Amino acid sequence: MPRMTNGIGTWFCTAHFDGGWGWDDAVECAMFLYFPVWPLRVIHLQQIPSGSFGPEKFQAIPLRWSDRLVWRVFLRRWLAGSVGLGVVLFLTLGLLIVWPPKDDSAARAWSATKSILVVLAPCLIGAGIAGQLLCRCRGRRQRDMRRCLGVHRLGSSDPATWLDEDLARMPKAADLFATATYAEAVPKLLAEGAWVGAMWAARLTAACENRRGGEELTDTVLRHAGVQDALTRFQRDASCWREAMGVHALMQFQTQQLAEIRLPFELIATEQSARQQRTERQDQYVATVAAVFALIGVALGAWLGSMVNISIAMLAAVLGSVVGAAVGIFLGMMLFSGR
Repeated sequence: MPRMTNGIGTWFCTAHFDGGWGWDDAVECAMFLYFPVWPLRVIHLQQIPSGSFGPEKFQAIPLRWSDRLVWRVFLRRWLAGSVGLGVVLFLTLGLLIVWPPKDDSAARAWSATKSILVVLAPCLIGAGIAGQLLCRCRGRRQRDMRRCLGVHRLGSSDPATWLDEDLARMPKAADLFATATYAEAVPKLLAEGAWVGAMWAARLTAACENRRGGEELTDTVLRHAGVQDALTRFQRDASCWREAMGVHALMQFQTQQLAEIRLPFELIATEQSARQQRTERQDQYVATVAAVFALIGVALGAWLGSMVNISIAMLAAVLGSVVGAAVGIFLGMMLFSGR
């Protein structure tokens, strides 16, 4: 279990590959002032809810070491730090412009550094945001893969990242798709509209047979018009995963080719995870709207109360925050959850 005190210790830095199931690839890192300085191990991670004031708990599954993943999580974390540093410098710049130093030596030092901060602060913010957006775009392929794969006994991880002992437990291509190799199954499953099966066959090809060929098959699956439509449907409504990803088509294919149905994913767990994540996202949106309206209520109440006296202003600010939060919760529920 990672432990970090005052930003120093070990912690999990995620790659932002979660396709909607609450699982993500991550690197456990040695941290200094909340920033990773040394990678320790690569894992597949899910945070376990432990209540509002409980310690954070995680379920971690070991994965194969990946330099590319390590570079990604380090870059994302340090880019976020670049944005934070830029914001701090920008606020410092604003405060010093509003309240410039009175002392002559301090004023000379400020005039020398002002031009540097004026350029440095927005550059740090812009570079950090641009880098984060680029990382997010480059991670879309991983998220789409996991949306197709669903939830299984190793979370929502990519089979190409599994350890050898985990791969050894997977059924062979003949037992899963009635083909000599996983690669042979991909075009057949695409023709049947079994998108989830085609993705599993492509990723198992990359994991067990031919890495380069499996990556090319994965791109073929992701470019397919039916898969693109399925991903769009799933992102609109996570509860339609079974229909969108062609689970029934895969089961029908296996019924025709095999003596028994053997699904590589856990159907019930996939649907439950999708519903749970959807509910949690809705609650987060509602909480965000409530917080924004609460701040608006504080500002408005304090402004109106200040026209009388400071005591009334404080009371009005408190009442404004309560009323604003209530209005925000109501609007958020109407907008995001329909409750």
